[in-house]
Amino acid sequence: MPSLLDLEDETIKAIIRYTNKDTYIPIPSYGPHYQNFQSEINPRVSRDLLSFRSTCKRIHSLSKLEGLHVKATQGTKIAKWMSEAPREVEQGVRRLEICAPFLAGSDLISTFSALIIFLHRFENLEELIIGNNPNTSCYHLHGYTTSPDQLPGMLKLPLFPFLPNLRSLSVEVICPSCAEQIPKILVPAAPNIQHLKLSVHGLPKPLPLGQFTDADPWDESPDPSEVIQDMVTMWCKNNQKEGIGLKTLYVRYWPRPDERTRDRYRSTIRKTSEALPNLEELVIVEFNGINGNLKSGISVKARCIHDIWIFECDAITDEGEEAQSCSLEETLVTLSLPSKIKIFDPIFVLSLPFKRPTVPIASTRHTRSSYLASRSTTQRPTLEEVKTYEKTCRDIIGAAAQILIGTVPSLEEGYFWERGTDLSKKDWYLWKWKKVIVNGISKVEVDQFPEMMSSDFISGKPREPRNSPRILHTASGIPMVMNDDGDDSERDEGEAEVDLAMQTMMGFDDEDLMMFGPHMNI
Repeated sequence: MPSLLDLEDETIKAIIRYTNKDTYIPIPSYGPHYQNFQSEINPRVSRDLLSFRSTCKRIHSLSKLEGLHVKATQGTKIAKWMSEAPREVEQGVRRLEICAPFLAGSDLISTFSALIIFLHRFENLEELIIGNNPNTSCYHLHGYTTSPDQLPGMLKLPLFPFLPNLRSLSVEVICPSCAEQIPKILVPAAPNIQHLKLSVHGLPKPLPLGQFTDADPWDESPDPSEVIQDMVTMWCKNNQKEGIGLKTLYVRYWPRPDERTRDRYRSTIRKTSEALPNLEELVIVEFNGINGNLKSGISVKARCIHDIWIFECDAITDEGEEAQSCSLEETLVTLSLPSKIKIFDPIFVLSLPFKRPTVPIASTRHTRSSYLASRSTTQRPTLEEVKTYEKTCRDIIGAAAQILIGTVPSLEEGYFWERGTDLSKKDWYLWKWKKVIVNGISKVEVDQFPEMMSSDFISGKPREPRNSPRILHTASGIPMVMNDDGDDSERDEGEAEVDLAMQTMMGFDDEDLMMFGPHMNI
């Protein structure tokens, strides 16, 4: 009777490839900052691959250990990987998620030294996500440098690309210095980087060491895009190329509280576009504080004049000039988007001459009397009224998107945001449009229905690991580690999958593996 072992080696290798669920996860696995999905990085994705490898010696010899996921979200886990992980397991890691700070209470020199030593062992790493440790925070003083090739504290960039295969990097940390410096050290070390997610703060440029005094002004902070420009300059120098091949950029814009954000917001888009001419997707967002709500990026006011929809964007101001609105076309021209841009989402927020028909819903934000008063004066909208409203929205969005592709022909899809839902004024409707070619002519197709985005989902809260323990304190102040009961089994089993790979590397034969199973705890 024919069996699996009767197949040719190449056929078995093809089967092996699809036993790893990592094959079905795209790069990048993350989305823009307003998408707070659970992380795709999960050691369990390689469970079937590792089980298949343990069936017999022939399949084990044909199965290359690759596509592994690692979550090292605590310093102790990083230390164990640095000291105990077999070399072949390190070489098989494709995606890695870690948290900052890597060492509790460490300065910038120690932080980045530990980061470089840890990462340089994963030469086949293709995606790296650096999140925020919910239990340990770092707020390093913005460091001092005397050269753009050096990190704060005179720590020089490595002379070798220690991330040769890295294509995707996400940095979502609270510390402004780490948020700025981590991409500056990792991106130049990744010659094949294509996708990047980061925050730009526009911190003041520090003076050389020893020349700083409390009297120095801090209000002359540079445009946040200078962080990106410096990073690109270092990448080009380290890799001896004229331009970086970055295709995707997700930016979280952090303005200083006292600055006029609309000026810097658009200049950041324009200067970023100039620094990254090969960019295909650009999303830039701004939130109200660390855990705040999504803010409007560019407000688009729609007016109907003689049955033609006209669009004006919110005011653009320069030093010494009065605020004045401009057309959507003029706004796009001033942004000078890259010639290859396909997706552009600066949070275009629609301002319509009419309101969506809604019904008030009781919530903790109401007083009882105000809620009852709104109920008594509000009629429940009919289904036809909602359909008519959304059809008009699609017509308006189609007209606005037609201007977008007419002004920027390379655009293929995008979004318009509508503020407020039945449930909350802080929630959003997200309308997606895409370009279609009909008889050689570019036209716009708008989705039939918008996506409803809750304020919790699109909030600016920093990324935290799903299974990170919560630190609570008793009445006497004693810290206690609390784990969510529903996640324990998943975490233990997920870690066991990588443990099984480590057992394989440590000399156990197939019978031993089948007998002992994945019980090693590293």
